[in-house]
Amino acid sequence: MKLYIKDYILKCIIGVFDHEKTLPLPLKISIEMEFNRSIDSFEDNLDNTIDYTHVIKSIEHSIANQEFNLIETVGYEILKIVVGIKNVKSAKVCVKKTGIPFSASYAMFECSSSDL
Repeated sequence: MKLYIKDYILKCIIGVFDHEKTLPLPLKISIEMEFNRSIDSFEDNLDNTIDYTHVIKSIEHSIANQEFNLIETVGYEILKIVVGIKNVKSAKVCVKKTGIPFSASYAMFECSSSDL
């Protein structure tokens, strides 16, 4: 089974240019998490799934207070957090940075637990 968090906005200091290091910039974070449960054995309680509130709070606690140069580093740091969370079997993380200095909607980085 899989649980998704799509386009969660996380603000942090990110970028290699001086003007990017003055204020936190928004990143769109999407996470795909796989966990071991079958439909037949699933029960309607939090112990049988992934607590996405805990996922978000864990990411915020770790990432929001740091400074980064690259979205790749943010992606790997988030991935390391997510794979350590209860019931997560595997995960994929996507980081999108808008407001990039050329004519594109965003820059995007994706990594998965198979990359670790």
